[in-house]
This record gives sequence, C-alpha cells and structure tokens, in this order.
Amino acid sequence: MATIGNSFFFLGSRLGDSLLVQYTCGLGASSGSSGYVKEESEEAILRDQEEREQLERNIRNRDAAATKKL
Repeated sequence: MATIGNSFFFLGSRLGDSLLVQYTCGLGASSGSSGYVKEESEEAILRDQEEREQLERNIRNRDAAATKKL
C-alpha cells in the first residue's frame, strides 16, 4: 500500500496474477467529479476492462485445469 498526494494505491497478487487499485479523493479532485473518479481516456478504460476480462478468463482456466488434475 502507498499514498501519493491524494491517491491511495493497493497492489494485490494471486498466484502470479496481480491487480493495481488506485483510489483518489480530497480537494484535488476536479469539479463535477464524485471525488474519486480518475480521469482517463476512454481507450485506456476499455483496454483495462479487456485486460481484466482476460485475467479473469486465465484464472478460471487455471483453476479448472488444477481441478481436473485432482
């Protein structure tokens, strides 16, 4: 865990897969935002969603393969 300015970062890991979470709050947020919304381009958001979906598929496939070995 780490903080930089008004952002909090958390890195989680599970058997080689990892996830970085950023939470932003405080007075530095732009007006009109809910206080924790990170401003990103639509392309970056879509890319992150695709990567997350692929990661979830990989985890399910790995878990299914491990179950078959038992």
